[in-house]
Parts: sequence; C-alpha cells; structure tokens
Amino acid sequence: TGFQIRIGNAIGFPTITEEQRQVQIKFLRDIEEEFSNDFKEAIDIAAALKSPSILGDVCLFIGQAAGLRSLHLSNFGLNARAGRERTIAKEALLSAKDLFAGIGDELKVGYALHNLALNLYCKQQSG
Repeated sequence: TGFQIRIGNAIGFPTITEEQRQVQIKFLRDIEEEFSNDFKEAIDIAAALKSPSILGDVCLFIGQAAGLRSLHLSNFGLNARAGRERTIAKEALLSAKDLFAGIGDELKVGYALHNLALNLYCKQQSG
C-alpha cells in the first residue's frame, strides 16, 4: 500500500482508489493494534511466571519488531512515528540485555546488543 501511494505521488495520479487505500490503512492499523495487545499480554504472562528469561525474550521480540517498523516508517518519510518506534526498540532491547545479563545468559545479551547496533546503524543510514 505504501509503495502504491508513493508511486501515485511520484507520477501525479493515484494507482489505487481512495476506498482501497482506506481499507488497507484500516487493515494495517488493526494489525498494529493486535500486535500491541499481544505484546502486552506476553509481558503480563512473563511477569506472572516471574521468569526473567521469558521476559527478556519478549523484550527482544518487541525491540526487533519496533526496529523494523521504524525502518519502514522512515523509508516512507513518517519520521516522527519512526522516531517513536526507534525509542521503543532501544528501550526494549536495553531491557532485554539487562534481563539476560541478570541471569548470566551471555548469548542472549549478545543478541540484544546486536539488534540494538543494527537499529542504530539503520538509523544512521536512513538519515
């Protein structure tokens, strides 16, 4: 949808109807809301289990997902939203690193730091 909109903007006329565009935007927002709710539920479950390892994994996944959203949003020029996603990614990945360090899981500390570095590198490359 984003590429169709960008192509339409570049050539001067839309390649999809406004109705199609609105349907796709609603679909994407619904998916985003579902992911957000699912991540909140995963955090609640991990906290109830009192498992730093599971909570660290959840934070790692949240950070990875937010980092990817940031990259895509940045490519579409939605810099304010991309910045918010980048902040979520950094906070989640640093939390994951701290949780894994607390239980001595050096490999997953490395995963969290690697993902953080990728997010920082992608930010630098995208401007």
